[in-house]
Amino acid sequence: MTNPLTLSPISKRLPITTRKIATAFAVSVLMTGCTTLQPSANTSAKAAYDPTDRIEDHIYVGIGMGLSHLNPDASESSTYDVNDRVQNAGLLNVGMDLSRQVAIDLQAVNLGSAGFSPEGSIDYKEYSASALLYMGKNRHRYKRRGLSAYGRFGAGYLQNKTNGVPYQKDNGVHLLVGFGAEYMTQKGLGLRAEFISYEEDINYGQLGLIYRFGQQDERKPIETVAAPVEPVVPPIVATPVVEPVVEAALPETNRCLELTGVLDGVNFHSDSDKLTNESISVLSGLADTLRECDSTSITVSAHTDSQGPEAYNENLSQRRAVSVVNFLDGRGIDTNRLNSQAFGERLPIDTNDTAEGRANNRRVELLINE
Repeated sequence: MTNPLTLSPISKRLPITTRKIATAFAVSVLMTGCTTLQPSANTSAKAAYDPTDRIEDHIYVGIGMGLSHLNPDASESSTYDVNDRVQNAGLLNVGMDLSRQVAIDLQAVNLGSAGFSPEGSIDYKEYSASALLYMGKNRHRYKRRGLSAYGRFGAGYLQNKTNGVPYQKDNGVHLLVGFGAEYMTQKGLGLRAEFISYEEDINYGQLGLIYRFGQQDERKPIETVAAPVEPVVPPIVATPVVEPVVEAALPETNRCLELTGVLDGVNFHSDSDKLTNESISVLSGLADTLRECDSTSITVSAHTDSQGPEAYNENLSQRRAVSVVNFLDGRGIDTNRLNSQAFGERLPIDTNDTAEGRANNRRVELLINE
């Protein structure tokens, strides 16, 4: 009578499972830097709340190819021995980003067949659900753009088919752990490399492609609010020829009175006080006007939307207001004529419930000092 093989994906040696979980977590951290575990308050806020480049709830699909190492337990059989453990394998997966740290991933994997001597084989197919825990400074960015790492923790079901080999499956349900790295482009197409361990029987490594669906919200330019300009009054000419012609004085448009309102086109790089190229062009024109209005002093105020902690937004708006003042100072405007104010999210001019409204609330305003 031939002794059956034992196919047991459930390991009874819990310390090995614990070590694998610890290894998956440690490798993910090392791939992105240990500073991701204990960020400073400012770093944490920046990663969590990036108003123009933040992670959203994207659905993604993927495909991968790699190698599996299959290790069925043949110790109870005196007839069969495993002689072909390393196999080509392939994977299909679909998932969804729930937050900057967490994604849910569903997989179907064809792991190949373990070969036996003198003959026969056992096919392995795996169906699983996992949580991916992301780390790294790019984990919060739009479609996770850039390089980030993750640990994988989940459960799966192993499906087997025998080809001439008697076997007994102890339990098809099991735990799995893994770790990987992911590089994503802004278009949503990326490359994923990872290693997964399905308890004691199976290890799998792969390279795969992944595509995230969705489009990024476009920012709407902020319109400038300027003081009304008085209409030009046509000259009044006296009719008698014996008297000199007298023309009424025309009121002149005072450019200095227009230095009030929202500065159209003055924006900053994401989560930063660094001015964009368009902002530099607009502020250069403002500096030219201020040189002509040498008796006018102004206050520069900066505002944010409500995304993120209030204290962080207050600090960000302060840094942005100071950045504008420093730019004008560098263009020769006396800092005694310039003041800065930070309002953070306290004075919105639009709703913070839509992307368009939040874009309107992120603004820089000018006010002429009395």
